Amino acid sequence: SSNDGCDETYRGNLPFSEPETQVIRDFVEFHNFPIALNYHSYSNLLIYPLGYEYDNPISQEDLDIFIEYGEDMTQYNGYALGSGPELLYPVNGEACDWMYGDQGIFAYTPEIGGNSDGFWPQTSRIVPLAEENLYPNQFLANVAGPKYKIGISVNEGPYTMGNSYPLFISVFNQGLGHSNGEVHVEIEHSDNIEFELSEIVLDPLESREYLDLGG
Repeated sequence: SSNDGCDETYRGNLPFSEPETQVIRDFVEFHNFPIALNYHSYSNLLIYPLGYEYDNPISQEDLDIFIEYGEDMTQYNGYALGSGPELLYPVNGEACDWMYGDQGIFAYTPEIGGNSDGFWPQTSRIVPLAEENLYPNQFLANVAGPKYKIGISVNEGPYTMGNSYPLFISVFNQGLGHSNGEVHVEIEHSDNIEFELSEIVLDPLESREYLDLGG
C-alpha cells in the first residue's frame, strides 16, 4: 500500500478510514463468523493469511488447519493454495489478515477466474465460475460447525469364513464447532460381513478432537 493520496493503492490516513471498510468491520464484528471467503478476481488461487511477510508468523496449528481446509476446497477446481507472498506478492491491510489476526476467523481469499477472464469475466463465464466454486462453499459451510471424518481399518488378511476380526475405528471432528450432542456412528451389515454392533454412541466431540476407538 501507499501513503500517497494520489496513488491507486493509497491506504488512507488511519485504519478503517473509509465508510466501505467501516461497514465491513461492523458487519463482521456483529456476527460470530468462524470462517469466511472474501472473493476477488483473478488467477485461480485460494489465498490464506498472513499476507504481509514471506515468513508466515501464524502458529503452526492454525497454519495446518488453513492448509488442511484449503487442500480439500481446491481438490476439484485445481486452484493453487498458499499465502499472498507465496503466490503473488506481499500485501498489508488485507481483509483476511484483519479477520484472522483481529477476529480469529479462518478467512480465505479465492481469486476467481483465469488470465482470459481478467477482472471482469464475460457474462457467459458466470455460471462456470460459480460451479467450480460450489464445492468450496459447501465445504466451508460444513466446517463452520461440527464435521466428522470416520477412519476404518482392519488387520491384513487372509480371513477365514465364520471367524471374527477386529475393526479399528477412529472419529475426528474436523470442524470448527463442537458437537451439538451425542455422536452416533451407524454400522451397516452386508451380505458377506456382519458386525457385532450396529451403532456406536459417543459423547460430544469438541472442535478438532480426535477419538481412537481401537478394535
